[in-house]
Amino acid sequence: MLNYETCMPAGEGDLFCAGHAWLPNGTLLVAGGTEEHGGFVSPVPPPPPGNGWTGSRLAYVFDPNAATPALMWTAIDRLDARRWYPSVVVLGKDPNSLRSSTVVLGGTDNGAGVNSYQAQDPATPNSWVPRLGAPPNEPNTFPGPSAGPPPNPERWQLHDYPRHFLLSNGLAALAGMRPGTTRMDHYHLTGPTYWQANDPNWAMASWRDYGTAVLCPLSFPSQQFDQLWAIGGFSGAAILSSVERSVQATANNGSQHWVPSPTTNMSGPRWFLNSVLLPDSTVLVVGGEQVSTTYGCATSPALHAEAFRGGLWKRWNATDIIRDYHSSALLLPSAKVMTASGESRRYLPGPCPRPQNAQRRTDEVDYQVFSPPYLHCGYSRPVIRNAAAQGSALAWTLNSTRYVEYDALPPGTSVSAVVLARAGSVTHHCDPNQRVANLAFTHVPPVEGGRPGLNVSVPANSNSLPQGHYMLFLVTNLGTPSTAAWVSLQ
Repeated sequence: MLNYETCMPAGEGDLFCAGHAWLPNGTLLVAGGTEEHGGFVSPVPPPPPGNGWTGSRLAYVFDPNAATPALMWTAIDRLDARRWYPSVVVLGKDPNSLRSSTVVLGGTDNGAGVNSYQAQDPATPNSWVPRLGAPPNEPNTFPGPSAGPPPNPERWQLHDYPRHFLLSNGLAALAGMRPGTTRMDHYHLTGPTYWQANDPNWAMASWRDYGTAVLCPLSFPSQQFDQLWAIGGFSGAAILSSVERSVQATANNGSQHWVPSPTTNMSGPRWFLNSVLLPDSTVLVVGGEQVSTTYGCATSPALHAEAFRGGLWKRWNATDIIRDYHSSALLLPSAKVMTASGESRRYLPGPCPRPQNAQRRTDEVDYQVFSPPYLHCGYSRPVIRNAAAQGSALAWTLNSTRYVEYDALPPGTSVSAVVLARAGSVTHHCDPNQRVANLAFTHVPPVEGGRPGLNVSVPANSNSLPQGHYMLFLVTNLGTPSTAAWVSLQ
């Protein structure tokens, strides 16, 4: 039996509650984790500093294509700070070096927020970008945003799993879990304006602990601005069904602000929910808890799937399995969605909060696959036939035109969208690197006896489409997606 595990250094913790993201070369960066485990159940709101949860400084790269299992995990230089619950976000190309950095943001250490970040050096992937003038004990640490106005200055600063998303203008914008919204420009250091904090009136209306967030699907060449959505979560007083969306998030002139979307609220409250962008630009949410405000003790789980498309939320089929805290959901190349785990799946039914000696289930390691309605309408699915797509990734480059060949479709059915969906890397109910992009294309009539094709325009902006691996879907005019082919975008 092959062993895919790696042993952590003694006394330095483990990768529990680390952040992670797929790098442009197809490896996975995993950073942070837990050096000391505190109590079993954390109350809401979070406990004060000194609660026994200590972050780790571990950083590893996982290579799924390594020659042997022993080479799959590689330890890289330790983080400067201990980071429990950091986020990891892949950025676009540095306009000077033309290389792509990955940043590790925020986190918690012993109950106190870690208001800083580090950046992986694209020239030497095993090290971190140094900060000029940094103290000797933190040579690679960049400061986070400054404190906001009273009465709660920390609302503007980094903390547990900050939901940072790379925007098309190169800024990384925050969309929860805290309500203060800031934008970071890692590649254009300009002193005090390095972090761009918004006017307090433009902050989100609510704290959104363990809500989820998405960068809404992009469309080329007509894309004018990005839109972030913050969905559900716990405000400190109530579990939310509401959605807040940013307006003109890419504008560099201070015009980004958040507005409530009363017509786009979910049908009921959820926290610990997961969001998935589907190939047809639907925003899908699954899992979560509706009533209990105790971590990992679902009393009224949200069992139904819910989807936003065409200006409305619509309830889809329900499951009979609770997917709450520590659950996840991921888009598959089949255009289905995998849902897995959940804290309530790990323990037998019992009182909430659970005692530390709560009995574990024997079937907690499980998953389900959700099949969206677009696969059950009886319509033909496109089949991508590029030779290179059969078992390997297509090599695409930014600012290019690529030919995609597919099987002929029945009369009345045609390809109406060409979509790239980034490989998923979700943790703690959000994937800040998740994105779906609709590319411009033209139809190429088949040569006699051949297959039809498409000339697909790949945008030039690496902030809109960061380098890395994507699933390529063709979607018909009837809304039916193909099975994906993998694309390596460089």
